[in-house]
Amino acid sequence: MKTAAIICEYNPFHNGHKHHIEITKKICQTDAIVGLMSGSFVERGEPAVYDKWTRAKACLLNGIDLVLELPLYYTLQGGELFALGAVTLLEKLHTINILSFGAEQSNLELLDFLANLFNCEDLQYKNTLKSNLEQGFSYAKARENTVISLYGEKFENILDRSNNILAIEYLRALKTLSSSISPFLVSRSGDPYREKQAFHKKFTSATAIRSSIAENKLGEVADYLPPNVMAEIRDMTPLFLEDFSEILLHLIRTADPISAPEVSEGIENRFRKMALRSQNIKELISLCQTKRYPSTKIKRILCQLLLNIKKEDAPLYENPNYVRVLGFNERGKKLLNKIKDNSSLDIITNINQEKLSSHPGLALDLKGDVVYFSMNKNFLDPTYSYGKKPFILT
Repeated sequence: MKTAAIICEYNPFHNGHKHHIEITKKICQTDAIVGLMSGSFVERGEPAVYDKWTRAKACLLNGIDLVLELPLYYTLQGGELFALGAVTLLEKLHTINILSFGAEQSNLELLDFLANLFNCEDLQYKNTLKSNLEQGFSYAKARENTVISLYGEKFENILDRSNNILAIEYLRALKTLSSSISPFLVSRSGDPYREKQAFHKKFTSATAIRSSIAENKLGEVADYLPPNVMAEIRDMTPLFLEDFSEILLHLIRTADPISAPEVSEGIENRFRKMALRSQNIKELISLCQTKRYPSTKIKRILCQLLLNIKKEDAPLYENPNYVRVLGFNERGKKLLNKIKDNSSLDIITNINQEKLSSHPGLALDLKGDVVYFSMNKNFLDPTYSYGKKPFILT
């Protein structure tokens, strides 16, 4: 059974995602596709606009056969740990042949070269990077300058694109784990990921779609979502980080100490100072971000603080040994049985106290769900996700 995996957020699921799945199926000739999906929170440090069960259903309606949840600890990490946690989990399934991912760069060899470079970091690279950092550049810009100065202009416009960076991290993780999983690159179609208001005939970015949703203009982006997804979310109330403004400002003003995994270099002092000046979380992010702490990192810290994820608790969540099933179809059911026979992971379809005691990461996932659903106006019960069974598409 030839199986591909896609590490995803689908926040929300749109035509570009469907295109990615279709290209993967067609070119790779797969028998099944697994979606390893972020749950209630996503890597850029925000709550998912729509809940994970709605997004899992969207996956299954549009070509994914089995939806698994990426543990929350890895979801709320920077690209390197996010990718390593996700790829480690896929490796432990012992059924994945291909990892399919999108990137703005269509040349896999260039991305692979950078993955090898960043894994090895020879002396010349380290010295040049250090020199760039000493000039006051952010790490990301210093790394980009270093690569271009050492290896030429063909690397321009690679390390300033978010999907390229994540693709490189997936390749690094595959190499670190000496994985037998083969990478498959799908060149992104349509508009650049980061553009908030950019539209193409058929595709646009999730960022642009979320921006329209935030402005109550979902109807204006209906053509960029599959009709079955539009039908699911049309009457739903979206959730944004701004909805947590009051509680986050309170936590920052009163927490002592602030000990989230990505907190360092005294940034917690800046948080406290700026929280006293801020009326909402958007204002706080604007006041706190710096070259070394871009907005996405600030937002991840905020979510880590919201969920009380502490730096010293990291060993509890590392080395994932479980995975929660969010949904499957008939092909997914067959694949799930194969995974249960071959995987070293605990495959979770029902949550009970024994499972929570055995897997601290799962307890964190459930904590994230409770926080998420307590603020989600589409649901009355904040413990909704606790007893939720996988969605089965028949």
